[in-house]
Amino acid sequence: MEKKSGALVTVRASSSRLREKCFQKLTDELCLLQIVIRRAKRLGCPVVVATSVDPSDDGILKLAEAEDVACYRGVLKNKILRWAQCFEEMGFDQGLLVDGDDPTFDYHVGKRGLEILERGMGNCEVVVASPDIFPGFFTYGITRGGINKLARLAAEPDMDTDVITHFMEKAGLVKSEIPALKKEIIPHKVRLTIDYEEDVQFYRNLFKLTNYMTPGPETVETAVSNGLEKINWHKHEEFLENQRLFNEKVSNSLADSSSGVKK
Repeated sequence: MEKKSGALVTVRASSSRLREKCFQKLTDELCLLQIVIRRAKRLGCPVVVATSVDPSDDGILKLAEAEDVACYRGVLKNKILRWAQCFEEMGFDQGLLVDGDDPTFDYHVGKRGLEILERGMGNCEVVVASPDIFPGFFTYGITRGGINKLARLAAEPDMDTDVITHFMEKAGLVKSEIPALKKEIIPHKVRLTIDYEEDVQFYRNLFKLTNYMTPGPETVETAVSNGLEKINWHKHEEFLENQRLFNEKVSNSLADSSSGVKK
């Protein structure tokens, strides 16, 4: 029996650093979430917007319906649990996890990641991008078995799973890596995500110069040739520090959980 693949666009309106960023207009007509959905459709598999049942995300449901894709609504805080329940609800055997704040994720890289999962190469449970692939082109691909392993570590609905790196390490998931193509290895400092107002300004300027559906490598070259990285690159260090502190907190929490320590 053929296995079923999907793409989960993970998004909620109550993002901590820039609230309701998913509704921010990046072109005259389209907001961030619409652009991510349209790029996800290029993967050639069913697209599901994975959001929460919180009333703050009612507008996300309306956008998903307007873009003619499914919308799964689960717990607000624990996105790992939301993914696992979405996989079950949609009957996915494997899928890509597409961050709703990455408007230039590369669907060509994503297709290669999905192919690795579908072929079961190396019995992998999670697919990651080669470190040589430019940051922002790919998040993760994962099997249903892999996502269920993560969910067993993050079973509480209120657990903060914003960064899943340590959960994957703790679960011991079998990884496969997407090899980089030459054009995807780009030696530039360009920030391809949206967490801050400066990131919104970067993309508004970028999409005046190139189409929002342009593949990742060409998008980066457009940004560099027009000096757009100066708009938001200075926010990158702040972002990395926040991520480091979060990972440290999660690592300590998982260690305490394993040893039976209660706080």
